[in-house]
Amino acid sequence: MYKGAIPQYWERSGAKGTFAIDYGREQVDGCKGIDPLPDSMIDAVQRLNECKPVLGRKAFDLMIKVVGQRMEIKDMATNQRARTTLGGYLKDGLDVLAVHWGYKTQ
Repeated sequence: MYKGAIPQYWERSGAKGTFAIDYGREQVDGCKGIDPLPDSMIDAVQRLNECKPVLGRKAFDLMIKVVGQRMEIKDMATNQRARTTLGGYLKDGLDVLAVHWGYKTQ
């Protein structure tokens, strides 16, 4: 299973549906309610939004489905050709993100 930046950002953005306590925030005693958007969630959403123009709409949607939501390509494609095409898009998208985040040079 791929353990990289996109799954981390996806989970921290709150899109996964869970809401975790942000222990990195300073705790204060007061009557105000809890801030509904922790800084880590805002950062994760911004990082994911940076990926959209880099990848393009189709590749970004595929990346979110496969890497973020853990969907399988075989469930999204009806035949072998479509699975191969989606696999190619996924590989190309990961290569583009690796260059964008500095893990790989062009």
